[in-house]
Amino acid sequence: MPWRKGPFDLYGVHIDSEWRSDDKFARLLAAGVDFTGKHILDVGCGNGYFLYRMLGTGARFALGLDPSWHYFAQYLALEKLLGPQHCAYLPLTLDDIAPRDFDLTLSMGVLYHRREPLQHLAQLRDTLRPDGHLILETLVVDGDATTVLMPLERYAGMRNVWFLPSVAALTCWLHRLGLDLEYSGTPVPTSSAEQRKTTWSTDCSLADFMQPDFSATIEGLPPPQRVILIARKKR
Repeated sequence: MPWRKGPFDLYGVHIDSEWRSDDKFARLLAAGVDFTGKHILDVGCGNGYFLYRMLGTGARFALGLDPSWHYFAQYLALEKLLGPQHCAYLPLTLDDIAPRDFDLTLSMGVLYHRREPLQHLAQLRDTLRPDGHLILETLVVDGDATTVLMPLERYAGMRNVWFLPSVAALTCWLHRLGLDLEYSGTPVPTSSAEQRKTTWSTDCSLADFMQPDFSATIEGLPPPQRVILIARKKR
């Protein structure tokens, strides 16, 4: 513990994670993401939940990167129980390794933790083959192409949140880096139904860092909302 990503059902044991990652995966499928036959990279993969979900929908191979040894230990436990699959996990970041030629690269819940968001997007672009697709899920704020929020110290209790762009600003970033936007979803507010305390994750969670009516964070900043963007790497 804590189990942040999930849920899992393993041999009669239900692991109820802090994040209902199955809700997020359902939004990927609703956005039309097709994993069939693809070689996929998941940057910031957590304990590997999405690796297994992508294999279950037909991916040929899925590689996860995440520097957390806590998550890596959970992945090793899953691997022990589920047996070898067509996936792998490296406890590294894109600053440590430069994988190439993937059909799809996922970055879900990572961009706002990076001090240099454009550098991160460029690293993600470079992992793709020509015409490969970036699946980007991140926090955004309302506004136009010039709107980017930088929290003074914390955002919803988190210290490591740096830049929250509007969808329009994020679209501009992708265009400048040679990525053609093919899908832009509707921002979805994060609620306590999707992120909350459980018996498998008893630390503070979203509700502890929001105003009672969820109209703002405890810092008085706009409430969290997430969007999925899909962009194609130009040839």
